[in-house]
Amino acid sequence: KKGKPANVVFRRVDGSIEPAMYAAGCGEAICPTEVYRRGEYYRTVVLPPLLADIAADKFDMLNNNWEPQQCLRGCFCNRCRDEFIAYSKLPPDQVKAAWPGGIQEKWRDLWIKFRAWQMGRLITTIEEDVCGEGRKHGKDFHFLPAITSQAMRDSETARFPTYNPEEYIKTLPWICPWGPYVFRDMNSPYVYNNASYLPVFLCARDVQAYLAERISDPAKFPKLIA
Repeated sequence: KKGKPANVVFRRVDGSIEPAMYAAGCGEAICPTEVYRRGEYYRTVVLPPLLADIAADKFDMLNNNWEPQQCLRGCFCNRCRDEFIAYSKLPPDQVKAAWPGGIQEKWRDLWIKFRAWQMGRLITTIEEDVCGEGRKHGKDFHFLPAITSQAMRDSETARFPTYNPEEYIKTLPWICPWGPYVFRDMNSPYVYNNASYLPVFLCARDVQAYLAERISDPAKFPKLIA
């Protein structure tokens, strides 16, 4: 939605506003703190249309192509600054003096962990809110983020430190780790080649191993759709 209040938009390190999608013209991205703290804008503008669709039984699950790594590098609004102070337990005056441009240089690893924590809180908040609304109407309704499977493969997960699925794999009942893509030429007759599907098998195996490394009880694994 375009025209968000200045205090709820997602701010880049230079103070500019992050677009809601991959290009300008789609409105402004929302500050993660506004979502997981359930601020007024989130409660009165973002949630109501979604909850109304759930109540009207318009769909079975909230599925979203969840690829924040494509465009979001961290929100640098003053609310996120205060959240970082609370999370890090660093002296407030030191953080404010370094904010925003010096944060990643002075406390890079801590900032990355904070960003991952924020993302986990945001995703879990969405799940809690849509699940709760579904429950009111007798529905088993959930948030199903479609994330890159690379983020759930130990050989590649280090590429996504600020969007680490470890922050929500124990709270979401469903996750869609998509990929890899399998292509074929639609202008030619179909020819089965088992090697074409081997990457899919290997990916599924790696994702299961990722979960097993982090969740001891397989019964508590999130259900996977790919």
